[in-house]
Amino acid sequence: MAFQLAAVTGPLKGQVWPFGDQGLLVGRSATCDVSLKERFASRRHFRIELRDGQFWFVDLESSNPALVNGKPEKEMIVGLGDEIAVGSTVFLVTDDVQTAWPGSGADGDIPSDAFPTEGDGEPFFLENDPKTIWRLERSPSVAELIRLYEMISDLTQAGHLDDLLMRLERRFHESFETFDLWIVRTQDDGRVTLSGGLVFSTTDDMPPMNMMGNIATDHRGFLVTATPQGGDGQAQTITFVVPLLVAGRAVAVLALRTVPAPGRFPEATLGFLVLLGHTLAPLITALEHGELLRRENERLRSQVGDSMEIVGASRAMARVRHEIGVAARSDLHVLITGETGTGKELAAHLLHAHSGRSDRPLVIVNCAAIPRELLESELFGYVKGAFTGASGSSPGLLAEADGGTLFLDEVGDLSLDNQARILRVVESGTYRPVGGQQERRVALRIVAATNKNLKAGVEDGSFREDLYYRLAGYEITIPPLREHPSDIPLLAEHFFKLGRPRAKRPLTGFAPEALEYLQTQPWRGNIRGLRNNILRAIACARGAMITVEDVRERDEPEYDAVALTASLTLADAEKRHIEDVLRRCGRRIGKTATALQIARSTLYEKLTLYKIPY
Repeated sequence: MAFQLAAVTGPLKGQVWPFGDQGLLVGRSATCDVSLKERFASRRHFRIELRDGQFWFVDLESSNPALVNGKPEKEMIVGLGDEIAVGSTVFLVTDDVQTAWPGSGADGDIPSDAFPTEGDGEPFFLENDPKTIWRLERSPSVAELIRLYEMISDLTQAGHLDDLLMRLERRFHESFETFDLWIVRTQDDGRVTLSGGLVFSTTDDMPPMNMMGNIATDHRGFLVTATPQGGDGQAQTITFVVPLLVAGRAVAVLALRTVPAPGRFPEATLGFLVLLGHTLAPLITALEHGELLRRENERLRSQVGDSMEIVGASRAMARVRHEIGVAARSDLHVLITGETGTGKELAAHLLHAHSGRSDRPLVIVNCAAIPRELLESELFGYVKGAFTGASGSSPGLLAEADGGTLFLDEVGDLSLDNQARILRVVESGTYRPVGGQQERRVALRIVAATNKNLKAGVEDGSFREDLYYRLAGYEITIPPLREHPSDIPLLAEHFFKLGRPRAKRPLTGFAPEALEYLQTQPWRGNIRGLRNNILRAIACARGAMITVEDVRERDEPEYDAVALTASLTLADAEKRHIEDVLRRCGRRIGKTATALQIARSTLYEKLTLYKIPY
């Protein structure tokens, strides 16, 4: 078979050069067989030469190597369909259609009188294998290959499925002057039914379901021509049907109805559509999956997106928000401390989301949940055969977090030997997989969290002092809920909004006594305990409004607001009254002092006396 080099993009687009026995010399020099108009091209860039009946690509030590099928190559055998790119110019290796069809134009178009015609109603099948297309009576011309290349390039720019289908309709109309186009999805069992989903249609007419069903299982391209009843014999209708395959399965079937046009051979057009189908199917599948992921992401954001924020108007929580913002702007390792349930993991998520590493992974490791002897292999990974049962290799969590953030939750529960291993990663940025011989580098930020007093651990020897100071490059302490009880109504309303969509009955909100009760509780489980309480109350609420009975812990005595108020000391009552007025006044000191009819200085004294955050 004779080969030729066809330029499909760039300044030389549309030109072809036969290989011949002497091959081809390509470069910027005017003396080359193919003179490149590329400023990045060398004077003698590459050569195609014949060796033992095969054509070889040979790079001529160019400063910017040509890419063969997307990769720089020194030497390799080239054949039909291979691409060679230099700058903006892309060459395609094709068969020499100009030699096979004398008199064809420079752009590869074939005169219309050279084509045989299909008989009325006689079907033609084409195997869904790109290699068979080159064995057609007439292989695709250079012009058709350029059109295919341009069409695929256009389709791959689509950002969503509707965009893809609009581009496809426009391209088909330009290339085939189509008047009917359908894409129908297949069912899981391979059947083609309209209930399975009509992906696209340009007409209200029914698609050729029988043909499409057969092709969905046969996996071959198909065309048939027919002359309309009562026609003059000139207006033939051509129907093309091709499967859209992904991993050997027809995910959809495309049917195209058109009429013969001068300079178009139906068999070659079917080959064109088969080639297009190999790209179109993965594109449709990828865009559909992307749309599903986008919708799922939006759904998840609607459920938990609002919870990915620190709720609270107190000065204590304002300080926490400020410290997270400061830490996020740096690249220091961060230690987050606080009691269980205060929101340390939420703080780690926010810190990562607002950092310069937000586009990289956040990998969470619960140090208390992973057995001591398994933590090394989980973090550092392992090579095949490193230990009994290691039938393969694992990259480990450090490799997964490379470039991003590693969150070590409950870091105070690490054993001393595992502390030493993590210290080495923190200090040198290197680690060695279990059973491995080569050191690996990793660039990540560590955010650690603990509910333990690590300074006390350093003093009693249970936690390494050097690791503590490495991790605590910036330390954030999250206060327990009992230290900012004024935030409890805001938190309760926040969790109510998150949980209300799952309620079994319409709910309107909290009774005032319920919010008052919530503020009197110690909340040893902190914010997590409050959240669980509100979600349980939503699920079990007896009426349209959440009452004290709904939020009261089952093992607690009945709540009596009047009795509780009567049992308070004068100081407790004054403190609660100041907290209530401060909250109602939006925590504005001047407005609160006016409402209480006291001076600002007196209010500050009482806030300090009663340790009321503001």
